Amino acid sequence: MIPKPDENDLVFRFSDPRQKKIYVELSDLIGKGPASFFRDACWLVANPMVLESSAHLVAHLLREIESAFRAVFRPITSEPSGLKNEKSNNAKSEISSILRELEVEESSSEGQAWFNLSDKLHGVAHRHGLEEPIPMDEMTELWSDALKLFSFLLYKIREIYLKWFPVLDELLLCTQPTKEGLKKLRNEVPNTAKVRGYFFDRLENPKWIGPLSKEGFFRHPPKPAQDKEEGTISFPPWPEAKYLARMADYEPELIAQIIEEMHQTDNVVVEADLVDAMLLMSAEIAARLIDKAKSWASSPFIYRTLSESLGELIAHLAKGGKAKEALELAQILFEVLSDSNQRQEDQKDNKYQFPPVPHARFDLWDYKKILDKNFPELVQAAGLPALEMLCDLLEKAIRFSNRKQSYDNREDYSRIWRQSIEGHDAYPGHNLRYILVDGVRDSAELIVRCGKAKVEQVVDTLEKRAWSVFHRIALHVISVFPDQAMLLVKERLTDRKLFDDVNCRHEYVLLIRQCFNKLNKMDQNKILDWIQAGPDEVWQRDRLAWICAENLPGSWKAKYQDLIKCHGEPIRPEYPAYIEVGFRGQVRSEEHTSELQSHLCIS
Repeated sequence: MIPKPDENDLVFRFSDPRQKKIYVELSDLIGKGPASFFRDACWLVANPMVLESSAHLVAHLLREIESAFRAVFRPITSEPSGLKNEKSNNAKSEISSILRELEVEESSSEGQAWFNLSDKLHGVAHRHGLEEPIPMDEMTELWSDALKLFSFLLYKIREIYLKWFPVLDELLLCTQPTKEGLKKLRNEVPNTAKVRGYFFDRLENPKWIGPLSKEGFFRHPPKPAQDKEEGTISFPPWPEAKYLARMADYEPELIAQIIEEMHQTDNVVVEADLVDAMLLMSAEIAARLIDKAKSWASSPFIYRTLSESLGELIAHLAKGGKAKEALELAQILFEVLSDSNQRQEDQKDNKYQFPPVPHARFDLWDYKKILDKNFPELVQAAGLPALEMLCDLLEKAIRFSNRKQSYDNREDYSRIWRQSIEGHDAYPGHNLRYILVDGVRDSAELIVRCGKAKVEQVVDTLEKRAWSVFHRIALHVISVFPDQAMLLVKERLTDRKLFDDVNCRHEYVLLIRQCFNKLNKMDQNKILDWIQAGPDEVWQRDRLAWICAENLPGSWKAKYQDLIKCHGEPIRPEYPAYIEVGFRGQVRSEEHTSELQSHLCIS
């Protein structure tokens, strides 16, 4: 019975440095295909008991690699004609021609090794009638000879590597690609990043798009290269994608079809080039590829170039009348993710741990840049749905910032981590909640300015959310457009619950300072009566400071001045908890200590 392969055996690691060197050079000098064949052959040799037919399979793989060597040498030999047939007699004459080009004697050990290997592999690869498969130990000498030959041929390829570039120059001069030229490019020129890059970086002829596509040149983008031994991952460039991006301006329909039919890839470098191609298409055509773009936006390896291109694509679709598709893409690109480290910490009983920190798929600096630069186009196209999307993201960021059972459904402590909605406080915006508050605020203002919704609609959208920060943003929007929402101004300023709400204090103070004189006498007196009934004179002084001395009626202005003489000037009364940045800090709130302890879960 054939033993079941161990799972660790399936993850192949080169134990022989010579084998690894050959594998790397095959990949770098000829192409990924022959390199993959060689790696599989090495795995079979290292695990001879996995399959009974291992010897035949190894011979087949070596035969493919040997023919690949002959194929790449073919364009630079002096006698390329008449050598297209792969039968054994022509294989020998082809080897002879290549050896002459390489200035290697046929009688040399290398020449004889090549002839012998080409001849013997044919016999070993195929079955011998109905007999049992050849055992692997009969492949030992042939395997050793193959490694020596491959090392020698790779050395000779390095010596003459530049000879392939004139072949590419001839192809580039063809205004109309031919079958012979396409075959040469596919089968007889090294399929490496450098060689393909030389050709596709210089190819500016759109007439090549269709023929290259039919030959499958654009079907299989390279996958990320993972080194499991080193624990690294890299993303090889694909020159073909850059060519498609340049040609999208000439043949957008054809390029869109090619991208649609292309195999899925996780290679973010390739994805960035394909997004650039979409940016040169009309929004109508680009929208057909939205599912592709959404999968690229969800990549765990998204980086600056790709994120910026996707941001531009959102704006491009929105301006082109495809707001629905742009919104779908934005939802994925701006997705808020939970703190994976915190999920592990939650399993531990540690009440002194730091709060979790939600994050985005890519760097927050780029996140804010795209939100500021590209998202406004979507806001102007979609209106309230774009604002709703940002509100959803902000809610998620707040929820992911809280530990279990830390807060009720309204208390978000935004008065601590976001002292002012207008954003002029001392804290930088290097966290996701802060950035999203900016986004919600700016989008809410823009919707009103561009006429996509009235102030009342925007305020209703915000205030139906439970968290305090949304009610603060709503007050901010009212203060920006007070003349368009005087009824809202009156309702909010004469709401005693809002007057006493420590969470919304900053925005309430800015609104009352700006609009107190726009209220009628009855509403003004209502607020002043609340202050008159205050618990003490310091409390009264601070509330009168909210309104500001120049806005107070005569008698109240005199009372305010008397309170200042008695108790001193109030220090930033618009902030429930104000901290001066520097070597000294001052807190103006009796509630602040307990709030901060609760926020940090300190007993």
